Amino acid sequence: MTETQIDALNDWSVLTDFTDAQRAALAYTDAMTREVHVSDGVFDVLRLHFNQQERVELSATIAGYNFVSRFLEALAVDPEAAHAQTRQRPA
Repeated sequence: MTETQIDALNDWSVLTDFTDAQRAALAYTDAMTREVHVSDGVFDVLRLHFNQQERVELSATIAGYNFVSRFLEALAVDPEAAHAQTRQRPA
């Protein structure tokens, strides 16, 4: 992805800066993250752009990031504060 695309991720569905494959992956990411259940329509479009192995790898990556964010949120962990605290410890 380009820097412009990264900056536009919040509005990916209304901007034209993304390829059809990127749009399919982003729609799938949003569905897995926001609704958990992925509709047939979203998955059908994903199938047009990614083979079975790529879909599994994409699913695992999305699930991994969702796991981390939900884990940290449940424990009220602020990753930025934890990182800053780790950097301040003497070696």
